[in-house]
Amino acid sequence: MIMQPPNQYRELVTEFGQAIRTPNDNHRYDSIRLSIYQELFFNNINTFISSAFPVTKSLLSNEHWQRTIEQFLTQHRCQSPLFSEISNEFLNYINQCSEHFPKHLIELMHYEWLELKLDGQCDQVKKLAEPKLESIVRVSPVSQLAVYQYPVHLIGPEFEPYEEITHLLIYRNWNEIISFDLLTPASALLYNSLIKSERSLEYHFEKLALQLGTQYNESFMQFAMDQVLQWYQAGSIVGAIFEEEEASHDDLKRC
Repeated sequence: MIMQPPNQYRELVTEFGQAIRTPNDNHRYDSIRLSIYQELFFNNINTFISSAFPVTKSLLSNEHWQRTIEQFLTQHRCQSPLFSEISNEFLNYINQCSEHFPKHLIELMHYEWLELKLDGQCDQVKKLAEPKLESIVRVSPVSQLAVYQYPVHLIGPEFEPYEEITHLLIYRNWNEIISFDLLTPASALLYNSLIKSERSLEYHFEKLALQLGTQYNESFMQFAMDQVLQWYQAGSIVGAIFEEEEASHDDLKRC
């Protein structure tokens, strides 16, 4: 049986936490002593958030950044008590208050958060056999395909915002470094197909040709295989699991 703290204790902790989160004079605590807790609390959260979104922070004035974090601390109700989730909670808050942030910065924040998320994953990835046409391949569990309305990988101090559909494959490479590939729409379709279905590469190549409305021939097959091998060498595909008999055209027609 889990012992619950007395109601009076819970109320005192809630009251003290509220006094720390919302600096004002409407509390019964000594202001000088309380200010120490307030400073520690703000600095700790600020450090976590600033390290998660370094590029975004560099594009805003220090006043704007500090004010946004203060508003996050006073207005947002976090759904997780974990420090590792603070950056995600902050991103959720920004999405809810998106009128205060340009769209390209919100997308940049998602990109920065995604890199942090993948870097923190504990998955141990082992390199498998080199993919062949008959192979069923496995994508890296430390990878994510993302689509943005802006070229977030180019955003920096000199960036002039412009809209451009951008397909990014973010992943941890064989050197344990978070990297990204800028994909064409066709390459993004292929990688997404590999994520969703464990079928032979030839099956995925034929399916892609149908989606693109082009002929599946030797040239197309070689183009698609070169792309897969490039992903394999980089680490966004870990390699071949096993081989599968050639997919039937009836299967393709049902896709």
